[in-house]
Amino acid sequence: RHTVTFVVMFIVAVVISYLTQRIRAQADGARQSERRTASLYAVSRELGLAHGRQRLLEIADRQIRDVFSAKVAVMMPGTGGMLEAVFAEEGTLDASDKDLGVAEWAWLNQRTAGIGTDTLPSARALFVPLKGSRGRVGVLAVYPSAQTRLGEPDERQLLDTFAGLVGSALE
Repeated sequence: RHTVTFVVMFIVAVVISYLTQRIRAQADGARQSERRTASLYAVSRELGLAHGRQRLLEIADRQIRDVFSAKVAVMMPGTGGMLEAVFAEEGTLDASDKDLGVAEWAWLNQRTAGIGTDTLPSARALFVPLKGSRGRVGVLAVYPSAQTRLGEPDERQLLDTFAGLVGSALE
């Protein structure tokens, strides 16, 4: 008699534990979704109110630094169509750096390249093309820190959305 009661109580405990775990996972997912939505709202609002390229780049830098814990550099075409850094945090882009080659590749192919990708993964940064409604605008370089989780699909999608907003604002 006690054995049957024990088995039934054990099964009930396992089911309750499983359901509790699912609820926690759903709550974590909802929190992450809320964080992403809030950060996208904040960056789009601030970019919409900004005047001038330098102010746009400062806002993009601050938002990406806050959300992704990463340093930022932005390259745009200069004279002769070659990419040149228009914004770079200290400790990011170096004129003699091999990462400029990766940025050029991302610019020419309009595909993300660098760390965490299959294309030129030995780079120090992730290079995301900045696109506007009429075409390419520049390249965003994101230099991750130890806390950055750019390898996760949700984080990469969020970064791509940030890059789209910044590209449209710069255009």
